[in-house]
Amino acid sequence: MVVRENTHPAYSFAVFIQAYSFRRIHFAVLIRPTSLGNRLPVPYSLTELVGRGRELAEVESRLAGVRAGSGAVVLVEGEAGAGKTAFANALTRRARAAGHATAWGSCLEGEPGAPFRPWLQILHAIRAPATGLDEPADASVTRHRRFDAVVEALRDRPTGDGLLLVLDDLHAADLGSLRLLQHVASEAADLPLMLLALFRGGQAGPDRHEVLGAVGRERGAHRIRLGALAAGDVTELATRAAAGPLDAATLRAIGERSGGNPLFVVELARLAGTGERLPRGIRAAIGRRLDGLPADTRLLLRQASVHGREFDAATLAATVRLTRDETVARLGPALDAALDAALDAALDAGVLVADGPVLRFDHVLTQEVLYAELGPAERQELHARAASAVGDGPIETVAHHLRQGGEAEALTVTLRAAERARDRLAYEDAAYQYRAALDLLPRADDGTRARLLLDLAGCEFRAGAVDAAWRCCHEAADLAGPPVTRPCSRTRPRSCAGSPTPRSRRGSTPCAGRRCRCSATPSRCGAPGSSPSWSSPPTRSAPARRRRTTAASRTWGAARCSRPRRVATRTRCSSRCRRAAPS
Repeated sequence: MVVRENTHPAYSFAVFIQAYSFRRIHFAVLIRPTSLGNRLPVPYSLTELVGRGRELAEVESRLAGVRAGSGAVVLVEGEAGAGKTAFANALTRRARAAGHATAWGSCLEGEPGAPFRPWLQILHAIRAPATGLDEPADASVTRHRRFDAVVEALRDRPTGDGLLLVLDDLHAADLGSLRLLQHVASEAADLPLMLLALFRGGQAGPDRHEVLGAVGRERGAHRIRLGALAAGDVTELATRAAAGPLDAATLRAIGERSGGNPLFVVELARLAGTGERLPRGIRAAIGRRLDGLPADTRLLLRQASVHGREFDAATLAATVRLTRDETVARLGPALDAALDAALDAALDAGVLVADGPVLRFDHVLTQEVLYAELGPAERQELHARAASAVGDGPIETVAHHLRQGGEAEALTVTLRAAERARDRLAYEDAAYQYRAALDLLPRADDGTRARLLLDLAGCEFRAGAVDAAWRCCHEAADLAGPPVTRPCSRTRPRSCAGSPTPRSRRGSTPCAGRRCRCSATPSRCGAPGSSPSWSSPPTRSAPARRRRTTAASRTWGAARCSRPRRVATRTRCSSRCRRAAPS
């Protein structure tokens, strides 16, 4: 009777993994919930507010005192997409439910618009008497008197209800509107109204920052910053915005990439599973913010984007110095001063955040938008320069830049990074590096590919990715060739030396010797010197085992001599197997 059996070490490891997988699946079936319930997503509108409960309650408590004549000024600051408008909409709905009147004025981004535009919208909405704000003034009328007329129009409203005035996008307002805001804010404590001013701190120029700072110092003024959403709020917002259910890994990725920005969460959730990495809404929002930077600063940020979200100024300067650009070469000694000026502009705009010597993009999506602006050739050149600039830095970082730069030594350095991570028991990182090395390896090099696949399988298995390890074992075994035919015997099937099976079961049958002789490379049979690093150490040499079995036979007596002879016979077979394997 003939039995076909594949004796490659990958199959031995795969059988063990399969048994482990069956146990895991069996346990999962036992604890499976009986019902998944109704989890259909609720349609989401950008005007809805998710989270911000503490900030909303804080502003609502100040709004409650408006009816009694105690006015208030609230400055709400946040980056693009932070939910300032949704926050104001939620407060407006609550104010109307409480009996307050509301009015809204907004500024136009990208163009100056008419002077006092937001205030003219508000005065028209509340049907205030004429103030002359939109009319030419003669020489006898000062701006202070014109501003006083606006305050009196707000004070002399026909109804005694409280009033909520919302001024949106004040970072784009004309300075005249901001000066009027400052004038009204100085009188707001004695008026039955609340001023809610919304703006982006990083996009307001120095003049606007100065005026808004003065507004925040007025009596009864309060400042709120809308930061990143909490993890639970990100999950709720993404679930409501997505077209279908999202798994835990996708939700976690959305939270990491969005940085808790509500607009980014919504855009990423809507495009989850479509393959588009940067939604148009995110590119447009970040692009408008970057358009306000000087050209030199934006060029420097594009070069910094190849370093990832975090980098240090020294590494960036070294990368820039390695460029072959004529403009940089002409700067010469003035290059450091130019770099400092460009970085200061980025820090002032809030695009970069300083954390000691480390500089960090405010959002990972900001870095991705800048990185997407690079052409393929420019991107490859910058990565090659970055690898030289990092030098003796972390080997993982050097390997990444070499891979992206298409350098010849990328494979060697990536394998060193994988071995370093494996030696530090960072199996997940090692598996990532091994996968990157496999992508760099030529498809024709089956021997090296099989060895790397077994190394990857060991790391995946130790990292808990049993299914991935199983697939790697199968792929490695497929590269080893067809199964081996051997005569059936009473002995239990054995695997080749160097496989991750118990030591007493390795290299102990004639089939292993035939497999090693027909194998083209040592990595196909697991011969000593080519076995994966996670496998057991090689067995003792044949002479040592013969001496050991001879001594055992003398101790056991003549009645038990037959078993040592059988062991010695198998030992010689294993020895021939190993000698037959190519070195």
